[in-house]
Amino acid sequence: MMLWFVFALMTVAAIFAVLWPLSSRSLPRQDGSETAVYRDQLAEIDRDVAAGLIGTSEAEAARIEISRRLLAAADNQRELPAQSNIRLRRVAAVIALVGLPVVAVALYYPLGSPWLPDFPLAQRARAPGATEPLDNLVAQVEQHLEKNPADGRGWNVLAPVLARLGRFDDAIRAYRNSITYNGESAERRADLGEAMIGAAGGVVTAEAKAEFQRALALNADEVKASYFLGLAAEQDGHTTEAASIWRAMLEKAPANAPWRALVQSALVRVHKVSVHRTLGWFGVALGVLIPVLGISTAITMDRFNILHFHENSAAPFFAIQLNDMVVFAICFGLAVLWRSRPEFHRRLLLVATCALTSAAFARFPGMGLPMLGWTCVCVD
Repeated sequence: MMLWFVFALMTVAAIFAVLWPLSSRSLPRQDGSETAVYRDQLAEIDRDVAAGLIGTSEAEAARIEISRRLLAAADNQRELPAQSNIRLRRVAAVIALVGLPVVAVALYYPLGSPWLPDFPLAQRARAPGATEPLDNLVAQVEQHLEKNPADGRGWNVLAPVLARLGRFDDAIRAYRNSITYNGESAERRADLGEAMIGAAGGVVTAEAKAEFQRALALNADEVKASYFLGLAAEQDGHTTEAASIWRAMLEKAPANAPWRALVQSALVRVHKVSVHRTLGWFGVALGVLIPVLGISTAITMDRFNILHFHENSAAPFFAIQLNDMVVFAICFGLAVLWRSRPEFHRRLLLVATCALTSAAFARFPGMGLPMLGWTCVCVD
C-alpha cells in the first residue's frame, strides 16, 4: 500500500510541474514609455534654448547625453510575447491532469506486475540477507533437515559447509546421510574421508583410508582419494609407496590440472626426507652462528675502517649490515619453527638466503646502476 501512495505522490508532483507554468498570468504589454520620456526631454531642451534659459553649448551637451540614453533604451527593448489563448491553456491543463496518469497506467500494465501480491512481512523477516551470518543460515538448514531427514539434497549442500566451518563431526554425519539418501558416489566417499581426516587433526585414520579405497573402487580416477591414500602411506612411513601413488597421479593428470602443484610438492617431500631431516640440524647450527659471526665481523671491520682509513660512512653503513642479519635471523628462526609445514619452511629459507646475498651482489659491476640500486634489483 505504501508503494502505491508513493506512486500517487510522484504523479501529483509531475502534474503540478506541468500546471504551474500554465497557471501564471501573462504580463501586460509594456509600451515604449522610457523612450517617450527621453523624447520629451529633448523637446524641453529646445524650448529652454528658445526662451534663453540655457546657453547653446549647454544645450548641445544635454542633447548628446539624452540622445545616448535614448539609443540605449531603444536597443534594450524586447518584443514581449503575445497574450496566451485561455482555451489552449485549459486544454493543456486537462491533458496534463488526465493524460499523465493514463499514460503511466498504460505503460505499467504491460511492463510491470500489477497483480503480484506483496511479500508477507514474516517471510521477509526470515529471508536470508546478504549480511546474515553463515552460522544462522546453517542453523536454518539444520532445522529443516531435522523435520525432513530424508532430504538428500539438503544433506548434500550442508555437509561441505560444515566441513569448511570446522565442524567435522557434524560434517561426517551429514556426508553419511547424503550417501544414504543420495546413493553411493566416489566424490561423496572421498569427501567423507576428508572430513574424517579433519576430525582427526590431519591424520589419515584407518576409517578414512577405508573410505578412500571405496571411492577408488567406484572411480579409479578420483583425485582426492588417491592423494590422501598417498598421504596415508607417507604418514605410515612408506614413502616409496606414497611416491608411487603420486607419480601415477601426475602421469594421468592433464597439464592444466589445478592440483598438480600440490601433488608435485608432496612428491618432492617424500624423496630422501630422512636424510634432509638429519642434515637439517647441522644447517640449524650453521644458521645460528651466521648472525653472531656476521654482526661481530661487521663491528670489527667498521671499526678498522674508521680508525685506519678514516671512513666516516662506515658507522652509518653498520645499520644496513645489522638489518641483513636481523632479517636472516627472523626468517631462519620461523623456518625452523615451521619445519613440519613445507609450504612455509621452504619459502622462509629462500627469503633468509636472499637476505645474505646483498653484500655479494653489491660487489658485482654496476652496469650503469648505482651500487645500492644494483644490489636491490638482484636481491629482489
